[in-house]
Amino acid sequence: MKNEFSWYLSSNAAAAQKLWKDGILTVDANVLLDLYRYHSATCESILVALESFAGRIWIPRQAAIEFFRNRKKVIASSEQTFREATSAIDDLDKSVTGGVGKLRGFRLVPRPALDALSTAITSAINEARADMEEAAQKHPNYLEEDPVLERILRLFDGRVGPAMSPERYAELCKEGKRRFEAKIPPGYEDGQKDEDKKYGDFLLWSQLMEFAKEAGSPIVHVTSERKEDWWEREYGKTLGPRQELVEEFFVTSGQQIYLYQTEHFLRIAAEQAGRSVNEEAVEEIRELDARRARKRTIYAPAVEVEQSPIHADQRENYGFLEIQLLREVNAMTGSGRFDPQLGTVPAVSARVLSAPDNCPPLVIHAGTGTTFDFNVHLRSSTNGTPLPVGLYIIDYSAECDSAGTSGLSIGELEAGDRTH
Repeated sequence: MKNEFSWYLSSNAAAAQKLWKDGILTVDANVLLDLYRYHSATCESILVALESFAGRIWIPRQAAIEFFRNRKKVIASSEQTFREATSAIDDLDKSVTGGVGKLRGFRLVPRPALDALSTAITSAINEARADMEEAAQKHPNYLEEDPVLERILRLFDGRVGPAMSPERYAELCKEGKRRFEAKIPPGYEDGQKDEDKKYGDFLLWSQLMEFAKEAGSPIVHVTSERKEDWWEREYGKTLGPRQELVEEFFVTSGQQIYLYQTEHFLRIAAEQAGRSVNEEAVEEIRELDARRARKRTIYAPAVEVEQSPIHADQRENYGFLEIQLLREVNAMTGSGRFDPQLGTVPAVSARVLSAPDNCPPLVIHAGTGTTFDFNVHLRSSTNGTPLPVGLYIIDYSAECDSAGTSGLSIGELEAGDRTH
């Protein structure tokens, strides 16, 4: 049993210690790109940890490509952060000034107290603005002079994965598409990326397995990825890498892999070198990861829509929309297209054919102002009740009136009237 499940046992402390001492260190592009997002002390701590593996380090070709593809954009976005922070301070100044002005309208509030409050607030805001300007001036202009890039280039000199042939690239992209649709990790959570980039995680994963097999060495891989297609989570706690990944890596390469998130890697590297852990650096890494997670939640698409037309010509169009709701929302919209384009703006109606079992009563509205697309809006008939995750099947129809003039129809359906 121990031999058959050795891939699983690589997660224990003794095996992890051996992997750390014998394995080859590899990094994802996001670890290197984040160096431009951190303060200089955090950046230095990570670079020192990476350099401690000099001679025993390697970067997959896919990670190197993504690093150079995104480096300038990340540097520019880091500079934009200072402008956004200054703008936030200005907004705070206006808000607080308005609040103090409102207090002055209350005659019973002592004027000396308000004057002292106003002076203290103005002093604090001016100090924060000056500190921000100083930090922006001290921040390196990496587009003109980049010591971080120089160290990265030295570290990975002669230690970059080989380029793939066009045939091999096409083969892996085809397999990546299959895995993506079947939600086989890693990478299936990158659906918001362009078609030629959404398989990047799988390309990197394949290159890691091929390298480990050729080198005959276990791998220590560092990544700032937090998504569930890399990590196993339960009750809000990260338990470790996805077991499917660890098993596939061992079966394919005959080697073991240990995945570290950046702050964990930094902590272990310091302990192995007998250095104290830079807790401020660890905290900054966590804060950046938390901001990134919040941004993904805010901007991630809530719905995936698949349209199945039954009949379509220039006068009428009808069929089905399958709307897959990916996260709970209070209201959602699914869009469809008219192909061929209709002769005039049509009247549109829709009804719910199927919804998740725990769905509350629904109100549905459908309409358009164009001849080429339409929208279907769904919400709970009870304000504030979220729509549950799951599949919603909509029956839609659009028809131009006989006079050639446009019209608009709005359909409403309560959950009690729909069929499942």
